[in-house]
Amino acid sequence: MLSDGRTLRVDAEEIARAGLAPGEPVRSDLIMRLMARDDYWRARETAVRLLAARPRSTEELRARFRRDGVADAQAQAVLADLAACGYLDDLAFARAWIESRLGRNPCGSARLRGELRQRGVALAVIEQAIREAYGEEGTSVGEERDAAAVVARRSRAYASLPPEARARRLARFLERRGFAPGTIVRALGTMSRRRTEHADE
Repeated sequence: MLSDGRTLRVDAEEIARAGLAPGEPVRSDLIMRLMARDDYWRARETAVRLLAARPRSTEELRARFRRDGVADAQAQAVLADLAACGYLDDLAFARAWIESRLGRNPCGSARLRGELRQRGVALAVIEQAIREAYGEEGTSVGEERDAAAVVARRSRAYASLPPEARARRLARFLERRGFAPGTIVRALGTMSRRRTEHADE
């Protein structure tokens, strides 16, 4: 325990390296080193606890460290160690984020990009994750399929509206979901064609 009442967690290896013995006065430079090491372990415990709750991006953890007043050196050391252990991986984070979003409430790639950029993921990493998510069919084909599925589900809620009003509502909804204008037009065109085909039967 330090004179200010702070308790430092020091492992046996650190004690051996420092050559500490019970009752022996500790040099000020060694105290500083031990304090830095203690800060590292506290920051690492925080990061591990946050990652256990849900995946996080590197920037999300860095922002948390800044908020908690963790020194840059310790923050960087923790982030590097977690990345080396495979616990912190922005590409894996982006993949998981996209899979969750597309599985729960399909949206356009523009929205996915915006959400991941807000979490500090690099654009190159985002683009790779989006390409992987849509696979061989390609982003535009995958987005059109998702937009058509959203239209099919959502149009039931607007069934009582005139066709023009229904199309406007659906277009606004798809736009909020981050679908590109061209994708929206094609998805609504598909809906209109299907409705015409059913009417002709």
